[in-house]
Amino acid sequence: MIKRVFLSFIVMTLGVITINAQGAINLTNLTFEPGETKTLSIELNDETAYCGFQMDLVLPEGFSVAEVINEDEELVKDITLDAARKASSHIIESNDIKGAIRILSYSSKNAVYKGTSGALVNISVKASEEIAAGSYSVQVKNIEFTTPDEEATRFNNVFATFEVENTVIDIVKGEIILNNLTFEAGETKTFSIELNDSTAYCGFQMDVVLPEGFS
Repeated sequence: MIKRVFLSFIVMTLGVITINAQGAINLTNLTFEPGETKTLSIELNDETAYCGFQMDLVLPEGFSVAEVINEDEELVKDITLDAARKASSHIIESNDIKGAIRILSYSSKNAVYKGTSGALVNISVKASEEIAAGSYSVQVKNIEFTTPDEEATRFNNVFATFEVENTVIDIVKGEIILNNLTFEAGETKTFSIELNDSTAYCGFQMDVVLPEGFS
């Protein structure tokens, strides 16, 4: 059923196609830490009454769309229409295609999206735990909207930037201190690692390297 709707949407948009010169599709720039999930919003700012669209989302390597369990207990990508913009009959679907995620939305009643500005689509994007710090480019392309009169409008490709921050924080006030010890052969003593810092920490990790002959 989904494939039939998708194909009919493509056929429908091959009728009258115009290039949008007034409206705009915008993406939000985001800043991540490794392993963090944030919402990427795709904004539609246009006074035209649209009832459906399709677009392709291209995420940089190291990023993926988070998955959730839907009402049918299926694991799906967490891509939703903004509650303030959708009508009750609007549906949104996504499919993996080569190098991108195709996002498709339509209304069985040809209901139009509400409002003329702001977020239309919200996407939960997760950064990999191993991703390196730096700037990454995200793209939405092949953007096409349709009206209830079966007139299609194409938008230019849009881009945004994902910034990944280094999560290692240098200590500038506190300090870690090790105590010096004197041993006799075969003797056991307590080796203390001291933390002198006013910050309220709840956990830590460290590696202890002992010299040969100690255990």
